[in-house]
Amino acid sequence: MATRMWRLLAGIVATGLYVVSTGSLAYAHGGVPDPEELGPPLFTSAVLGLMCYMLMITWPRASEESQREARRKKPKRQPAWRRPIRLDSERAQQLYLVKKASNS
Repeated sequence: MATRMWRLLAGIVATGLYVVSTGSLAYAHGGVPDPEELGPPLFTSAVLGLMCYMLMITWPRASEESQREARRKKPKRQPAWRRPIRLDSERAQQLYLVKKASNS
């Protein structure tokens, strides 16, 4: 248990150091925009995200009748072992020959 906690703590510390060091390097070399530059796109993306979320929440559901129709139209396939064998197929002829040979 102690080893697991030690590894978890080491991972957290390493991740924290990585985030802090890369952030300061990016800011020092002009890679991070100022709050004035970052604000409008951040605000716009938040508004667009909320609008899309509200659109999905308020979108009308399909009626029960249309859902029932869709379920009815969908063909239900039986598993291969439950499907009847067509008598004119190669597989049926092979089975017939095997059965005939085993009866002899």
